[in-house]
Amino acid sequence: MGTFMGTVRFFLFQVLALALVAGDRGLPSEDCNHNGMDDGSDILTGVSKDCNRDGIPDGCELRSFRRGDVDGSGDIDLSDAVSTLAHLFLGGPSPACRKAADADDSGVLDLADGIWILEYLYLGGSPPPSPFPGCDVDTTEDPSTCDEGLCG
Repeated sequence: MGTFMGTVRFFLFQVLALALVAGDRGLPSEDCNHNGMDDGSDILTGVSKDCNRDGIPDGCELRSFRRGDVDGSGDIDLSDAVSTLAHLFLGGPSPACRKAADADDSGVLDLADGIWILEYLYLGGSPPPSPFPGCDVDTTEDPSTCDEGLCG
């Protein structure tokens, strides 16, 4: 009987927590990352983090970054192009902010992004699209994500 009551309490706790996370949006809440699971369940089950506890999965919140500044150093330089190309062709780590690495703002991280950075740096090519040269959020709807803001 004790195990059964513990299970019931745990279940009720989860329902209550889900209701609190969903807040005034009602149940079920939105599915901002389009993974088939409402945001509250994403957070409650640990599928998504919610570090600031606002009920929105961290991956869905807009993060500030500087386009082309892949490593978040504050400047676009050769290391940004190298990081992008190493990720794409050598199995290097995925950029923390794929939107920053998407130098041409195509919505896809590909060879063109590394080339765009190199052309801008060394051949007088066009600067990356906004947000550049300063930090800001990108409201462009594309599949690129920014799990970690790169601006202080």
